[in-house]
This record gives sequence, C-alpha cells and structure tokens, in this order.
Amino acid sequence: MEFPKEDGVTIVFGENMRGKTTLLNAIRYALFGRILDRGTREISPEQFINWETKEEGKFSFKIALYFEENGTDYELVREHTPKDGIEVPQADDDYTENVYLVKDGTVTGPEAREKELAEILPQQVSRFFLFDGELLQQYEELLIDESEMGQQIREAIERILGVPVLKNGRADIQALLNDAQTKEQEAAQRDDETEQLGTQLETTHGKRNQLESDLSELKDELDGLKEEKLAIQNKLQQLEGARSLVNRRENLEEELEEIDQGLEDKQAQLQEAMADSWRSVLQSTVQDRLETLKEQRQELEKKQTRISVAEQLAERISDGLERGDCPICDQPLEDGAEQHLQSELEQFQGLTDQDFDPEERYDQILRSIEALERVIESDNTDRVKAIISEIDELKARRATVSDDLSEVKEGLESSKEERVRDLNKQYEDTVGEIRIKKDAIEETENELEKAKNTVQDLQDRLDQISGSGLERERARRELYEKLEELFDQGVAEYRDRLRQRVESDASEIFLRLTTEPEYERLKINDNYGLTIIHEDGDEIEVRSAGAEHVVALALMGALQNNAPLQGPIIMDSPFGRLDRGHMENVVEALPTFTDQVMLLVYRDEIDPQRARDILKGQLRKEYTLERVSARHTDLQKGGVEE
Repeated sequence: MEFPKEDGVTIVFGENMRGKTTLLNAIRYALFGRILDRGTREISPEQFINWETKEEGKFSFKIALYFEENGTDYELVREHTPKDGIEVPQADDDYTENVYLVKDGTVTGPEAREKELAEILPQQVSRFFLFDGELLQQYEELLIDESEMGQQIREAIERILGVPVLKNGRADIQALLNDAQTKEQEAAQRDDETEQLGTQLETTHGKRNQLESDLSELKDELDGLKEEKLAIQNKLQQLEGARSLVNRRENLEEELEEIDQGLEDKQAQLQEAMADSWRSVLQSTVQDRLETLKEQRQELEKKQTRISVAEQLAERISDGLERGDCPICDQPLEDGAEQHLQSELEQFQGLTDQDFDPEERYDQILRSIEALERVIESDNTDRVKAIISEIDELKARRATVSDDLSEVKEGLESSKEERVRDLNKQYEDTVGEIRIKKDAIEETENELEKAKNTVQDLQDRLDQISGSGLERERARRELYEKLEELFDQGVAEYRDRLRQRVESDASEIFLRLTTEPEYERLKINDNYGLTIIHEDGDEIEVRSAGAEHVVALALMGALQNNAPLQGPIIMDSPFGRLDRGHMENVVEALPTFTDQVMLLVYRDEIDPQRARDILKGQLRKEYTLERVSARHTDLQKGGVEE
C-alpha cells in the first residue's frame, strides 16, 4: 500500500480482527524494531509471523518502507528470520533481525542508519505519529503532578517541541563555565594573596564536579531502572494468563489458611460450649418439674388469698358479736342473727386453724422455681447448634476453595509459575531500587546545592581581590555565567511561550471538535495537561471518557502545529469513545492536523459515505481489509461500498 503524494487523508477500513493494529505495528516495527499490542505491552516479533507461512515451514517476515524526507529518498527494510542452522525456531533466541537503510540509492552503515532514523523520527516521540486511540486516555495523567506516565508523556512532548536543543546548549555552556572556574582557581593559586582561596576553590570545585557527575550517573541509572521496570512489566503482561493463575492460587491459599484458622477457632468454641451440654439432657425433665412447681405456687397463692380473706372476715365478725352489731351494716343484731354469725365465725376460724404452713411451703417452692429457671437459662443448645452450623459452612467453603485451588494448580505450568515468580521478585526488587535511587538523587541534589553555595561564597570573596592574570580569567568566567543565566532564562521563556501557543492552538482545535457550546477554552498546566474551562470561568473537573478523548486529540493537533519535527500521523481506532457529532467534527479537522493522515477504522466507527461527504477532495485514498479466513486478510484498494 502507499500514501498518496498529495496532502490529505487516507482511510483503511477493516472490521475487528482483520489486521488494522497489525498494519500499524508493521510500520512501527520497520522504524524501531518494536511491536505493541492494544496498549503499551511489547510483544515478541515471533507472534507477528504469518500463520499460513508457518504451516508451510517458513518462519520469517520482512517489512519495507519507502519514503521521502526533505528531498531525499529512503528505503528501510527490517527482516525477522531464524538463525542459521535452526529449521524450526522454538524461542525468541532462535531468531535474528536484519535491517538496512538505503539513502538515495546508497546503503548506509549501521551508525549512519541509526543516526538518520533518529533524526527522521526519534522513537521517544513516536507516540505522536503512530498511536492507538485506546491510549488517548493516558494523556489525563498530565493533570497529575506525581504521575510516572504523565512525566514520560511530558518529556516526550518537550522533545517533539524542541526543548532538549536548548537544554543541550545550556549543558555545553555549563561545561565551559566549569572550565573557566577551574582556570580562575588555578590563576588564584599562582598569586600569593589569593593562593588559599584558590586552593579552597579547587577543593570545592572538585567536590561540586564529582557531585554533578554522581548526579548524572544516578539519573542515568534511574532511567535504566525505569526501562528495566517497564521491560519486566511487558514480560509479565506476556505471561498475564500464568500471572493471573499465580495470583489466583496465592489468594486461594490465603483463603484456605483463613478457613482452617476459622475451623480451629470454631472447634475450640464448640468444645467450650459442650462442657455444659449435660444441661440439655435434663432440659425436658427440668421443664416438666418447673411447670409442676409453678402450678403449686399458683395453688398456694390462691390458698393464701382465701386464708387472708377468712382471717379478715373472722376478725370483723368477732368484733361485731362483741358489740352486738352487724359487721356489715353496723345495725343491732336481730334475733337469730347472732347465732348465724357465730356459725360463720367458727367456719372461718376453721380455715385459719388448719394444720398447714403456707408461707414456709411457698418460700420453698419459689426457691426451687428460681433454681430451675437458672438451669434452663444456662442451656446452650442453640449456641451449640449455631457453632455446628458455622463449622459445616466453613467445611463446605473449604471443599470449594480446595477444588478451585486444584484446578488452578492443574492449569498452571510449573515453568511459567517459576517464571512469573521470578519476574514478580525482579519487579519488586526494581521498584525498591528505584525508590533508593530517587532518595540518593534527592540527597545528592541537596549536597550539590550546598557545594554550589560554597563555590559562590568563595567566588564572591575572590572577586574582592584584583590581579592582572586573575582579572582575565574572572572576565571569562563572568561571561559564561551570564551566558548560562541567559540560557536558563531562554529555556524557561521558551517553555512558557510553547505552553501558551499549545494552549491557544489546542483551545482552537478543541472548540472545533466539541459539540458543547458552553465550553470556552482549554487551560494548560506545567505538564502540558489540559483542563476544560466553562464559559462562566469554572473548570470542568470531572470529564467523561469521550471528553478526555477530544481533549487528547486537541493536544495532538496543537503539538503538530508547534513542533519543529512534523510528519504523517497514523491513527488506529481514534473514534471508539466518541458520539457521531464529535466523530464528524474530528474527521473534518483531520486535514489540519498535519499534511498526511491515515485512519485505521471499522465501519461502525465511521460511515464510509459520511467520511467522503465530510472530507470531499481531502480524502485521497481508501483501502479495505477483506477477510479471506480467520488467519488470512487481503488488503484491497478502494473503500467499503454501501
């Protein structure tokens, strides 16, 4: 396939699993020798070999790029083939990579090739030219100050914007300044009056230079550790299935330990509860006896009531007979009434004089009832049943976890498990080393700042003393100090102006892309993160995935506008999170992003006819990835027709 020479947009249509990401990876592999999956995970080139050719016994592939840059024609070829003597490769080490670059018909040497490719498209900024739409959400990390991903993206942004050129110039001036300071210190040592200061400066300069060297080395080591961490992450991602099983196994083993501990605790509780289990055996007998005692208590209470009433009536009748009055109405007793009352009195006195002590018997029954109720209350039958039920549940859960653990162990190859364990250990060690390196860098930076302050103090004292030889070296040193200060200011001002231009351009692009009329602009931070500003001046702090997508595309366009390095953009599935309105706005704006744009999309992502209507003459070429089989796709000229 080929890009048209005219500026505009090329669209490659292909449904899922038809090879759009493979096409993007083919270009990436040709340029950098790297292949990525749908994310940042690097995958083995061996997985890139065509399945059908493998079945034919061919285990290699070759990619050739033909392009023109600044009037120079290039041919870049990168080939992945088995090593000599290996007929059927089994591992990555069984392959070798061959690469060459032809410049205007002449094959370049290895060093010249790498230099040419680095100048044409440095790998560090390739994310702005070859990118997966699914990764656009990473740019939200630019809003988080301590984000490692945000820091990586910021460095890539500054690289594409040309900031490292000024930083390199500042570093060159710093080297010249250090040399001038050394010469001034040597001149001071030759003068009797300034010899001591010169010696102190020599010592302090040496310490400062050593600290600067140590700091540079520490930062290089930190960068190496970060790359190593990323490489380990990539390897772990390649073993994601095994890694998931290892994590699952560890979680199940931990859960099994917790269940066993729970069973042990419940068995101890059950043993304690069973110590009083004899009470439950007597439960029925005690309950029957308690009911009998309660009936006896009730009967005694009735008797006590009858006796009390009889005593009161006998007393009142006795008093009435003594007075000759009726105990009820206090009227004089009539004939025959006294004899009737006397008979009633004898009857009531008979009740109270019975040979029975209800008080003593009643107290005895109350004490028995209280004792038996305590026995019933202390019955722990329900608690024993609850503990046994909990033990049964734990045993059932243990059986399920044990079965799951057995399945995981069966599905986990010992070799992969060992590899995952080793990589996890390496990852933890590397993270620890990164933390130690960061602490060492901070400590060294503090020491370096102290050394620089000491140098400045000695320099100020030396500036108070004159001398012909000293004056010449001083003037040279002061010149470089001013140049260094100028470069510091230049880098800071260049950054500020870049951010302002990026903010302005990104805002303009964003307003063309968004369908929300109340959004006014974007605001940029020091990391080049962009925040949406509402027309009332408030920041939109919570953004949807679609809004984040549009902001990231606006940043892409702004970087292309302001970068000294420009080139074609290839986008894989850039509309996945966008509704139709935003999608159409993005399509319309694509020709303004850069001279050449290639879209890798599926039909539901963008309607082919609608894309033609929007782009009109800016649509230069169409291709379609047509399915032949699950393992075979043909690239055909022409787009999808209705």
